[in-house]
Amino acid sequence: MNLLKNIKTDVIKKYERGFSLIELVIVLAIMGILGAILLPSFSTIGQKAKEQSLKSSAQTIQIALETYFLGHGVYPTGPLDIGALTTTLETDNALTTAPRNPFTGQPCSASDTQGRVTYQTDAGATHYTLTIYGSNAQAAIETLTN
Repeated sequence: MNLLKNIKTDVIKKYERGFSLIELVIVLAIMGILGAILLPSFSTIGQKAKEQSLKSSAQTIQIALETYFLGHGVYPTGPLDIGALTTTLETDNALTTAPRNPFTGQPCSASDTQGRVTYQTDAGATHYTLTIYGSNAQAAIETLTN
C-alpha cells in the first residue's frame, strides 16, 4: 500500500512541475512568427485611416465650393493654393473651419508633402479639379471634379 502511494505521488509531482523549456521556446517561436506576419498589416492601417480622413476633408471642401458657386455663379479663381482657397471659402461663409491635414495635424497648405490637396479651375471658372495626394506626394489617391 505504501509503495502504491509513493508511485502516485511521483506521478503527480512529475505533472505539477510546469512547462519544460522546449515547450516554452516553441510557444515563443509561434508567437514571434504570428507577430511577424501581422505587424506589416497593422502598420498600414494608420496610413489608410489618414488617407480616408483626407478624402473626407476634400469632400467637405467640394461641398463648400458648390456653396460658393451657388452664391457667385463661378468657382474661386486666381492662383489659389489650398490654404488660400479654404480662407476664401471661410470668408464667404461657405466653409466653417479649414480642414486639417491628418498627416501633419495642421490646416491643409500648399507646402504639405504628405496629404497634399491641389485646386485648379478652368479659364471660365465653371469647372474645378481637387486632387488629393496621400503619403506618397507623387501619386494621387483621388480626384474630385464638378
